[in-house]
Amino acid sequence: MTMDLQEAVKSVHLTRSVNGSIEIHAPLEKVFNAVTTAAGMQRWFADEAEVDHEGDQGILLAWNEDSGRTVIRGKFSRLRQPKLVELTWTEHNGKPLGTDGHNKFGSHGPVKTIFEMKVLSGGAVQLRLRDSGVSVDPRFDAAFRGKCTGWQTVLPALKIYCETGEEQRAAIRSLVNG
Repeated sequence: MTMDLQEAVKSVHLTRSVNGSIEIHAPLEKVFNAVTTAAGMQRWFADEAEVDHEGDQGILLAWNEDSGRTVIRGKFSRLRQPKLVELTWTEHNGKPLGTDGHNKFGSHGPVKTIFEMKVLSGGAVQLRLRDSGVSVDPRFDAAFRGKCTGWQTVLPALKIYCETGEEQRAAIRSLVNG
């Protein structure tokens, strides 16, 4: 079997990721719970959240936006309390992610969100984020910019919620919907 370089190039599927970090002055357990429990996520991130830590390790997040309802589903692929959370997203608005490239992110592999947390010397928690799986294909530039803008908004919301206990969904919604 012969294959030319142009044909071989088409078989390569590259993705890009959003990487960020934020320092949160709150107990590690509170930060961990904010990113792993339905109650926590509904205070700073999603309008609705369902989390199953016992059965299939599933997670569902939903937002009610001016443009309509957005629902994502996934699984906790790694959960090492209280320092590591890895989510693998499998579905966006009823369509599979990470399979054939015909999806919102153009991904052929896993679409993942990873939170790593460590306690700094002064007691604050450094949360590092890696959200990956958006194709490098220019057709998906808007999806990647959306992820960047989204995390730039929601990481500070997570910080405020963990430090003060104040719900942040309304503040996020006003930024997202203009």
